[in-house]
Parts: sequence; structure tokens; C-alpha cells
Amino acid sequence: MYNYDKYYQELNYFGEPYEELKEYFACAVKGHILDVGVGQGRNALFLEESGFTVTGIDVSQVGLDQIYEKNKRIRLFKRDMYEYDYSGYDYILLDSMLHFYRKDLDKERGLVNKILDEMEVGSELIICMQFNKKRLDLLHETLDNVIYIKMYHVPQFKSDYLMMVHKKVEKR
Repeated sequence: MYNYDKYYQELNYFGEPYEELKEYFACAVKGHILDVGVGQGRNALFLEESGFTVTGIDVSQVGLDQIYEKNKRIRLFKRDMYEYDYSGYDYILLDSMLHFYRKDLDKERGLVNKILDEMEVGSELIICMQFNKKRLDLLHETLDNVIYIKMYHVPQFKSDYLMMVHKKVEKR
């Protein structure tokens, strides 16, 4: 596990929200978003200012404290994402939280399945991650109702990214 408390000594370490994420939520119905791995609040601050109710979880107290200094309306919890209860949200955002490296593959796939099991019918799981074909294939194996896919380039990381949105529907 990375020591994000160390990285977050630099304010705004990961920059601003991606334009593609901002565009998606500009058209979304306002609701309650869980930002998993909220970090320093890059997405949470934008989403709360855009009219969403936001809850953020992270293991970094430094990042959580930085968010709280900027916006006290965001509900923040120091929690492990593998043990959190994902019920009760309209949107669950995983931005750069999944990497599907060989050593983490089973644990991360387990996390996605846990979220899919616990999330409410009608809610959306938004996954933003660095793109490669293998990662795309792994997500397609797991997500059965993808309603939105977008590729985009992130110049600061010199990398292509993928946004996938899964909407939970009732099982038939």
C-alpha cells in the first residue's frame, strides 16, 4: 500500500478533476456520491460544489484533513475500501483506484464484485482507470450492464484513461 500521507504533503498532488468526469456528472441527476479513495478531494470538492451530496472514504488522514479545511459539507471517513459498506449511494466513484496488477488482481476483482453486490438497484458504479486492453477485458467480464464508456488522454500522466459506468438493474 502506498503512503499517501507522504504524497499529500504537496497540495493538489493529483491535480484537478478530469474534464470527462466533469462532463459526465454535468448531465447526471443530482444524488449521493461515494468517492472511494477520495484523496485530497479532487473530485469530491467539484461534485459537492455542483450540487451532489458527497461522502468520501480514504486511508489517508492527511488528505481527509485537507478536504475538511476546504469544505465541511463533505462527509469524510477514514476507512479501508475493502471493508466498507457500499449500500445507500446513487453513485460510487472509483477514480484511479483499480490497477489490476497481477499481485492485486484477485483482491481488486473481489472489491468490484462486493460493490456490485451491495450497491442499490438503479445506482451507478463509475470506474476511471489507466487504459490497456487487458484491464478493459477484465472489467467487461465483471460488469454486466455498462451504459457508458469513454476514452481520454491525461497529459499530466502521459497516459490514456478509460471511464466505464455500470448501472445496477434488478436480476431477472
